[in-house]
Amino acid sequence: MRVKLVEINLNFPRDLTILDLRSWVVSQLNKQGEPLRWAITSIQLPIANDFDRQVKVEAILIIH
Repeated sequence: MRVKLVEINLNFPRDLTILDLRSWVVSQLNKQGEPLRWAITSIQLPIANDFDRQVKVEAILIIH
């Protein structure tokens, strides 16, 4: 078992509400390891309708 620091940018779906954001981020982090601590460090909203919303997440993951 080891600990890994990651910084990832995630495109999150337009139909995802802010209330569902926490569980969605955790599910995305679980794909890479077990999240020990994590934080959203920035959110980038689209300027035009063509661009996805992005959230930047820094996390400490436990890798088994």
